[in-house]
Amino acid sequence: MDEKKRKEDDWIDEISYSIGEQVEKGDNPEDSGKEKTHDDIDIKEEKKGEDLKEEKKEESNTEKGQQEVPVIAKEEEVRSINLDDMKLQEPEPGALESYLENAQEDTKKKKWSWKKKLLVGLCVLGLLIGGACLTAYFMLDKIQTERPEDIKKAETDLTPDELAQQKANLKPQEFNNVIEQKVVNILLIGEEAINDGVLGRSDSSMIATLNTVEKSIKLTSVMRDMYVTIPGYKNNKLNAAFHNGGGVLLAETIEQNFGIQIDGYVRVNFDAFEKIVDELGGVDIELTSDEAYYLNTTNYISKKKNRCVKEGLQTLNGNQALGYCRVRYKTASNGEANDFGRTYRQRTVLKAIFDKYKHQNVVNMVSIATDLLSYVKTSMTKSEMISYLTTAASFGSLDLETFRIPMDNTYDGQKIDGKSVLVIDFDANRKGLRDFIYAGIKDSDIKVVSGDMEDDRYFSYLWTD
Repeated sequence: MDEKKRKEDDWIDEISYSIGEQVEKGDNPEDSGKEKTHDDIDIKEEKKGEDLKEEKKEESNTEKGQQEVPVIAKEEEVRSINLDDMKLQEPEPGALESYLENAQEDTKKKKWSWKKKLLVGLCVLGLLIGGACLTAYFMLDKIQTERPEDIKKAETDLTPDELAQQKANLKPQEFNNVIEQKVVNILLIGEEAINDGVLGRSDSSMIATLNTVEKSIKLTSVMRDMYVTIPGYKNNKLNAAFHNGGGVLLAETIEQNFGIQIDGYVRVNFDAFEKIVDELGGVDIELTSDEAYYLNTTNYISKKKNRCVKEGLQTLNGNQALGYCRVRYKTASNGEANDFGRTYRQRTVLKAIFDKYKHQNVVNMVSIATDLLSYVKTSMTKSEMISYLTTAASFGSLDLETFRIPMDNTYDGQKIDGKSVLVIDFDANRKGLRDFIYAGIKDSDIKVVSGDMEDDRYFSYLWTD
């Protein structure tokens, strides 16, 4: 291959040399057979005179120490050269093909180099993704997983006949899987501990929703004083469901009464809530003058040293934020009072936590999440949590929409068995809740066929001893 290339280069050099010689002599093969006239002779003499002047000028420049500039043939003179009159050595057969083959090999090398770069880039990306997955897996390992069968349930308050009748009337919920897979509903439980050997009460219950059609994140407050049917027990306030059977019974109670699927739950007690807020460096909350005075003069803020809040926007630490969330006897900044004002405050604080966290840099996010997850208990598996977190991250915009049930004008405050409860219009609230959570998804657009229905995941645990 090298021998062919060398001969090729020799052939090109010969051509260049011959062209240069002819240009220097001023030969033009086309003029060789023509008779020269007097005009031609005069022109030639005139040209010689000009050439002599140029030579003298060049000699003068050389004497001054300037470098000689070689004379370059005019384009017209080069074009007039007849290559047929030159006796040049013909290139060997296949020289051109060899040249093209070499060029193709060079091109292939360049292409391979580009492919190698892409391959290296993909490998680096794979390592980063793998590292992120390992980090997430390590972080989620800190969460305490809660199995339904491990929950200690309270004894039923129904008679054997009442329990048998309830079992006959209550049926497992069936959910349209085609619809439900577009929405993820996670029940968030704030637990108030009660030292009775069983479970505390759910001081707050909210449904966090990931709507993959709208690419939105939503938060619904579920008021604890609603009078509801609790499977395996007498009708009672919603928060009694958690005390009797933990997150499993609370999730099933919401499914039975409101017809939405709960995909899992997360529960946090008051101590953990304070630590979460403190890990974030506090949350920014605006207080009314009545709220500030009430918090400073009662024990809702449990530590006296923290009873120093003021009217207006300020950063509350964990102990102060928890006290603010629990206030129910003062009107909230949105004009709502009693338990409605309290649930408004809870949504406000959770939204503030969410906003504070999402504006952290990646390093801080990982560090904070690693610390916070150890305070959480959940029914979800690691793979489910990673899937849900990935879904939320894919939405891009992380604004939080909020809602509450019961809705305004859909309830009535009553006394039942000596308890103050909210008797609600279930039809109106079911529709309102579904319209909010499942926005963008129409039931009528999806034809339900055999195999599309998903079983109630919690129902089977309710009747076990």
